[in-house]
Amino acid sequence: MKNTLIAGLLGGLTLFVWTAISWMGIRPFVMDVKPLPNAEIVLEQFEDAESGLYAYPTEEMEDWEEAYTNGPRVTFMVFHAGGDQPFAPSMFIYMA
Repeated sequence: MKNTLIAGLLGGLTLFVWTAISWMGIRPFVMDVKPLPNAEIVLEQFEDAESGLYAYPTEEMEDWEEAYTNGPRVTFMVFHAGGDQPFAPSMFIYMA
């Protein structure tokens, strides 16, 4: 039991250190994240929207299936109506 606990703690620590190194040093996500083209136009559409997770196209399942099959499509867009501190400590505890 003691060995299992020690192995679990060491494994968790190893995973934490590797994740920190890869995100801060290697930055694999930089290649995948691209700036939103015409962001001003998109943000105008969200002027009165609530914070939330949005999908395109709209609620109609037929439209969604057609756009998913033929493109273009936005799988999900996370929108926050208000501002916040970049990399605030709270974002590492929960998604605010």
